[in-house]
Amino acid sequence: MYCSICKKTYHLEDDKCNCTLINDNGHRSYKSALTTVKRSGKGWTSAEKRPSVGAGILGVLMYNRNNTTPIEDTYLYLKMKNYPSMINHPITGNSFVPNYMAGLTEEDFKTITPDWEHYAESVVKKASPIFDAMEWDTSEISKDVHQRTLDEWW
Repeated sequence: MYCSICKKTYHLEDDKCNCTLINDNGHRSYKSALTTVKRSGKGWTSAEKRPSVGAGILGVLMYNRNNTTPIEDTYLYLKMKNYPSMINHPITGNSFVPNYMAGLTEEDFKTITPDWEHYAESVVKKASPIFDAMEWDTSEISKDVHQRTLDEWW
């Protein structure tokens, strides 16, 4: 991250830069001046790469800000439906409701509702090439609206 005002470079998790932007009216904006803009060009890092934050990594950043034991290596992540609040994106600074969460154990997800439709659709996508090769209709996979668990298959 790069501050467009003090011209310093910060790590993604650093909150040390307190510079704020000035809006069109000449008043201080409360939006952070941290950006991905580097001296070598708009949106580029010094390693000549465009920074991005994937879903799992965003979940790790959220977890590390809210927990005393940080995620430093292996972690779990989950697409969810019910995150209770908005967060600020670590690169853009824009507020949004995240749809992925990370944790160290399954216990970290006990209050979260998984996005089951997302996971069901990913199974259908993975099975589609096989169904296409066999000339089967993939709509048959998701027809049974009454089935709720895998136990109901047996």
